[in-house]
Amino acid sequence: MKQMKAVGMFLGFATLAAAPMAYAGPCDSATTVLNNIWGKWGETVKAKGCKDTTECLEKKDKLESSLKDMLAFWNEQAAGGWATIGPRPLLTGGALNDGKVIVGGARLFIMQAPSDKDTLSITVEKEGGGEAEVSISKHDGKNCLPGKTLVFDKGDKKGDKKSFLVTGAKGMIVIVKVDAKGMGAFDYQFTAK
Repeated sequence: MKQMKAVGMFLGFATLAAAPMAYAGPCDSATTVLNNIWGKWGETVKAKGCKDTTECLEKKDKLESSLKDMLAFWNEQAAGGWATIGPRPLLTGGALNDGKVIVGGARLFIMQAPSDKDTLSITVEKEGGGEAEVSISKHDGKNCLPGKTLVFDKGDKKGDKKSFLVTGAKGMIVIVKVDAKGMGAFDYQFTAK
């Protein structure tokens, strides 16, 4: 009985502690992660002999090795660290990003390095559950540029899709935040290409 009471108290405190985070903007929720990614990106740009981000994104040989370095950095950070339960890498090129978020919770998907593409089409599909908001933002290393929010409400059914075109993404880190709303969890999948 004491164990049940302790678990109940822990869950209550965890819910209260997590509640403000669920309603914070995508960049606010990811400040530490974004700072770490931009810091490592700056080191990578210098190590590759690029004068700036644009040069590294435009030279194919530098871009490929830079992205490999950033992927290794992400994996190193996620290994038992802040990204294990937190943010997931935003998979692009049509790869599937998916998950399920419970009410009061949110899931962040963050690019592992600045985008080498100017446009990114994000298509979200509802796989089940209730209501949700999917916010899309860009971060330039200093500022968060909020984008569109896709809203799934009670009338949306399993299989319904909503899309958004992110423009001016080159040299930016794109962030997708999925917030469950209403009374139930939200099951989803999306692509970014």
